[in-house]
Amino acid sequence: MSASVFRKNAGRLAFLVLFLLAASSAEAAGGRIPVLKRAGDGRFVSSGITFDDAAHPRSRLFPFDGVSTRNILRRPAAPVHALAAAAGEVDTVRVLLIRIAFHTDRVDALSSITTGGEFDLTPDGDAIIDPTPHDKDYFDAHLLALSNYYHYQSCGGLEVVWDILPEGRDESYKLSDIADYGPGTTEVWTVERLVGFFRDGVLAADQALASQGYPVRIGDYDAIVLAHAGSNLQSDVDYDTPNDIPSFFARLGDDDRFTVDGGETVIEDGSVVPESASQDGFLGGIAAVLFHEFGHQLGLPDLY
Repeated sequence: MSASVFRKNAGRLAFLVLFLLAASSAEAAGGRIPVLKRAGDGRFVSSGITFDDAAHPRSRLFPFDGVSTRNILRRPAAPVHALAAAAGEVDTVRVLLIRIAFHTDRVDALSSITTGGEFDLTPDGDAIIDPTPHDKDYFDAHLLALSNYYHYQSCGGLEVVWDILPEGRDESYKLSDIADYGPGTTEVWTVERLVGFFRDGVLAADQALASQGYPVRIGDYDAIVLAHAGSNLQSDVDYDTPNDIPSFFARLGDDDRFTVDGGETVIEDGSVVPESASQDGFLGGIAAVLFHEFGHQLGLPDLY
């Protein structure tokens, strides 16, 4: 990286840090919180939209959204492990991504889904980030990016391999209706609702596999990623689609664990990500969501 490029990027980072510090100060003082956007020259500037912090209770983080305790890398933690990885053994993590859509979307105004419950499979989409169709190839590309990201971040010490179910390009497993899981306008997302969605999604895949005589088993994989139709709750800038499912990593308690593969495999945790992180006129990519939640699968904690 040239010195000029380094100084330019450092300046942008410093500006963003100062802006966020100012936002934090406003929050502490009970002021209004600004929403940032990226300008054409790459700078982060105010979008002109602010939120009254007191008007929106903090109900989007959940106590069980922690990190996995399964140690899927099967080795003790070591602060310098990543730096020494190139000279040591390579860990391989097998990921199963399960696509979940809905038979219906009876209260469509309360979710970001515009396709009656399905993934958006519109051909040749022109969105700048994550254009449609959101089919198997779309998620395959994101999993390739996930694999590349952790390969480089681990200095070659971690390889991610994956499969996507169902196998058909435009297929998905179906649950009843997103409104059967979402809180609507009178309640809020709870741990019970989130666990219920995660459990039903994984069981839908397991039941389909069982009907086929288990060509593969969920227990053959180290990590589960549930990808659902629609955007996530975190991208609902206007707070008008409360049935959108939050993105989270589910570390299940003893009472919430369940079995698949004919009772042979106990499901203890997994990630939930959306097909899109864009809505309300703001753009977002699911790559960041996927990489973040998968980090919890590896035992990496939140830093916020």
